[in-house]
Amino acid sequence: MTESKLKNEILFLLERMNTEQQKKLFNFMTSLNVQNIKGVSGKSLLNFTGLFEKEDLQEIEVAINENCSGIDLNEW
Repeated sequence: MTESKLKNEILFLLERMNTEQQKKLFNFMTSLNVQNIKGVSGKSLLNFTGLFEKEDLQEIEVAINENCSGIDLNEW
């Protein structure tokens, strides 16, 4: 499928969606764009070595695993 045909097909489908569906699609498309943001190199993070105590890092890791690892498929 050519880029032009793909764009036309997307617009065709978009016009048939209700406002709520369009908002969900917009949020999804925005999230895809955010994923392309480039971070910093690991080497530049070495400056922070030893900044946190091991116990603090373990506590942070537990909090992340307990609260951030689930995906709610119905959230969108």
